[in-house]
Amino acid sequence: MVCSSATFGRREHAEIPPLDWRFRLLQIGKAAVDMTLEARLLQAHIELEVTPKDEHDVKSVPLARYGEYEVRLVESAHGFPANTFDFWLELFDYRRVISVDSGGANDLERAVAIAETLIAHAKELNKE
Repeated sequence: MVCSSATFGRREHAEIPPLDWRFRLLQIGKAAVDMTLEARLLQAHIELEVTPKDEHDVKSVPLARYGEYEVRLVESAHGFPANTFDFWLELFDYRRVISVDSGGANDLERAVAIAETLIAHAKELNKE
């Protein structure tokens, strides 16, 4: 419903949305958060094409960082598990210079779920 400034807030002209409207709004809000990570994964996937390889013949694009912990999308040298998936995600510890956790997916929905898990893990590790 569109209200003019003259009628805005006047009860006889304003519709009160049903309770389930607020629930749908929360769902839309969560979907927007998921979309942001989904969009970032797609962007990182494209960035991998132009990212130079490091000294270990690996390309990576960061998705999120919490202190010394970075969640990143990785494209590795041939023969590594990263090459068997469209999306290979890694939680990397810069202090110890090791991969703490990783996972792969062939579809975006699963990649988002893995990224969410790794980001939550990075947040927890950063608190310690």
